[in-house]
Amino acid sequence: MSSQEEADTFWKLEDNLTATLEKEHRIYFKSEADRLKFSDLMKELGYELLPTSGMDEQEPRVYGLQIRRRDRVDQESIDNAVLEILRFAKAVDGEYDGWETELVRPSSLLKSILKKVGLG
Repeated sequence: MSSQEEADTFWKLEDNLTATLEKEHRIYFKSEADRLKFSDLMKELGYELLPTSGMDEQEPRVYGLQIRRRDRVDQESIDNAVLEILRFAKAVDGEYDGWETELVRPSSLLKSILKKVGLG
């Protein structure tokens, strides 16, 4: 699913796109050294490094990394974060595999309050 499709899905589900949510990104590398270089760059940009399970020795890029940072989920913010990660991944011969986040729906109490004040 593209970033635009993800954002459209959030809108359809009445997700709050002005909120900041933790987004997790997955990147794969051919060597441990490349993964370590990339990890250092991502830490400098405020990403948290997450444990990565297992490696598939049959794949050309067996060294995986998952990173997480709290960001906005509007289209511009998503695009900027993805492009930034892609640029750094390419610099160390990494392959970006995508991102995910949680869905946040306004509570029914919040919805009723917003309707009462003309914002819902």
